[in-house]
Amino acid sequence: MSSTWFNTLGIQEAQLAANVRPTFSILSLAVASTVLLLGVALQRADSQFERAHGCGTPRPLQYKWPFALDLVIDAFRIIAEKQALQWFVQIFERTGPTFEQNVLGVKGIDTVEPDNLESILSTQFSDKLLGSGFDSQAQNVDPTFAPLLGDGIFTQEAAPWKHSRDMLRPLFSLNRANIFTQVEEHTEYLGKLASLRLFESFLDALIQQTRDPKVLRDQLLNVMLAGRDTTARCLTWTFRLLAQHPHVLAKLRQEIGSVVGLGTGSRLPDRNDLKRMKYLNPVFKEVLRLYPSVSINSRTALEATTLPTGGGPDGTKPVMIRKGEAVGYSVYVMHRLKKLYGEDAASFRPERWDPDMKNAVDLKNIGWGYLPFNGGPRICLGQEFALLEAGFVVVRILQKFRSFELGSKDKDVVAGTEN
Repeated sequence: MSSTWFNTLGIQEAQLAANVRPTFSILSLAVASTVLLLGVALQRADSQFERAHGCGTPRPLQYKWPFALDLVIDAFRIIAEKQALQWFVQIFERTGPTFEQNVLGVKGIDTVEPDNLESILSTQFSDKLLGSGFDSQAQNVDPTFAPLLGDGIFTQEAAPWKHSRDMLRPLFSLNRANIFTQVEEHTEYLGKLASLRLFESFLDALIQQTRDPKVLRDQLLNVMLAGRDTTARCLTWTFRLLAQHPHVLAKLRQEIGSVVGLGTGSRLPDRNDLKRMKYLNPVFKEVLRLYPSVSINSRTALEATTLPTGGGPDGTKPVMIRKGEAVGYSVYVMHRLKKLYGEDAASFRPERWDPDMKNAVDLKNIGWGYLPFNGGPRICLGQEFALLEAGFVVVRILQKFRSFELGSKDKDVVAGTEN
């Protein structure tokens, strides 16, 4: 080929490159301008919304490195040390009860204000705030937990969730004639046979509602996993705290002895006996205050909305929640707020729930400041059943054992600071 051909080709390539460069620059400029204009438009819309609703700017979560990378690194370390919940307590104590986080470029609001939790769980439950951030119009199952729990009450939202709740409610009725007998059997034998009978009881009741095998499987899996783990957690913390507080254990045993007896001369408690044990209820209340079954949770805004408090310099103005933005909340942290429970909020003291005792903080109207079983439409269906089961277990064990002792590695752990 002649050198003229190569020269001509080179000239054409140069001309093409010269044409492409300005075209690419123009496209880049157009994209950047569009993004900038869109950002300005969104900021303007947010400002208009905030003014219309009287919103204030929430406190920002403080961090040292760009994108809050220092907090991300801290989080991995804290989780490895199994102190994540105490870390959350410290963050809220340092920052305030409601703040805005901007971690890895993702914004969100975190809160432990009772008024805000009421808004999240009740006032705006159906129309503004959803569960895990999925589109309720496209799918009604949480994609995060569906592979484990299937299409059941704990992974559903909107109409499917309501249908499941209506279907499962009769299973937890304390008016069912044989429910206490099943709890008694399950507790006395703590074996496979009793567990199977309890499972069969739920299955028999559920079959009255549906014969769909997938629905039966998914709903039973949801109920059995949630019912077992939450009650076991409550019992674990109860016996640990009783071991750490011998005076509470002695007082509770004295009450049990006066109602149903202790040792060989004791008898099985029935439901009325458990109701007569006035100290048993505040013990469970205090256990569930310090160690609620669901420590942290979040909801996602379906559209722009507000929370009633947390904005402005004094934190009393509403806070804007943008569409798609997550709102995290922690019942664990809220239950340890000194402004709600006094200076000894981190301490295990069942007497704080006794209306006849003088306390620094009156808990008669604690309302949304105490949520051991969630609140609003999604309040736990099985809370009464769980407390009945836990109460029977505690009474039967304390009838037979005078005291408990922690292992050597746990003796130096300060009560109320465990995770």
